Formats: sequence, C-alpha cells, structure tokens
Amino acid sequence: MVVRKYDPVRQPHSSTLVSALPLLTILALLPLSLLYLWSLQPWVTRAKMATTISDKVYNLCRAEATVSSEYARDPTQAPGEIAARLYGSEGVSVVEGKPSKSRKPASAEELERAYQCGRFGKTRPSELFLRVFHDALLTLEHDPLMGCVSPPLMGSRGVIPLTIIGSIGDICSHMVSGVGVGWAFVVWGGANAL
Repeated sequence: MVVRKYDPVRQPHSSTLVSALPLLTILALLPLSLLYLWSLQPWVTRAKMATTISDKVYNLCRAEATVSSEYARDPTQAPGEIAARLYGSEGVSVVEGKPSKSRKPASAEELERAYQCGRFGKTRPSELFLRVFHDALLTLEHDPLMGCVSPPLMGSRGVIPLTIIGSIGDICSHMVSGVGVGWAFVVWGGANAL
C-alpha cells in the first residue's frame, strides 16, 4: 500500500476543478437559456389585441354553422376537425405586458355593433352587459374559439364566459357546494328527469 504525503504545492484536484469550471458553467446555464427561449416562443405569431369589433368577428357571430350543428349533421367528423374547418387553426398569441394606455371605453356605435353580434331576441341587454360582451368579442379576433363555444352561440343566450379569480378557500368552498348540489340532485332522483 502506497501512502501519499500531502503536498500543499501540488494540488491536482483543484486544477482539475478549475479546468472544468467553464464546462460546469455552461451546463448550469443551458437549462435557464432553454427556459427563457421557451418563454419567448419565437415560433408563435404575435399580434396586438383588437380594439374594435372587425367584420371578421361580426360575420363569425352572425354565421349559422357552429361546431355543434355541424357535428349533429355529420357525427363521423371529429369536433376538432370541424372547428379547424370553420374557424381555422392558426396559432396566434396576443402578448401585451400591460394594458394599452390608449385604449378607450367602447363608443355607442361599438356597443350597437356588439348588440348586433348577439342574438338576444326582442330584449335589449343593459349597457354594462354590452360593454362586457363587447370586450369578450374582441378576444375572437385572433382565436374564434376563445369564448369556449362557437361564436354564434356566444351571444345567443346572454351568457359570457368569465374567469373566476378568488382565494383558494373561496374557490374550494364554491366547488364543494356545487358537488353537494349535484350529488343531492342524483340521490333524490333528479337525474332520471334529464
């Protein structure tokens, strides 16, 4: 057995570490670089948020064909294929870090255009509803399915898709209440009425 004596002048391990330092630095920064590149997503087309209801959105809202109606007519087609045929499948991302400072509230003409995009029958929604509906319609400019339904259905019942923002406790409480109501409906025989 050979026993080496410690020599403070000769430090082979530290020189190896120093020579490997650039490689270790590159390996450490590579995941961060890839994460940054992924966040930029240069392969996705960027667009600015619409400020007025275009003819494209107006025509989408006034169209007769929806994904549901086309599927009912021909159930052999996949809903995703129907949606791509009706509304296209372009990948567009609306990226604006902050709301535009030049954005103004919808004018009376814009609110009238929003009203014409809906199918409200003989009733006229309130101005507040039309303002919210107008802003929801603006999202359809780059992605017609942003409203979670076909555009003609979005204004057919006076329902607007919303995102609920709240504390986790409030959301869980709401979900538990909904499950409880649904369970009571099933237990007490309401499901057979469907």
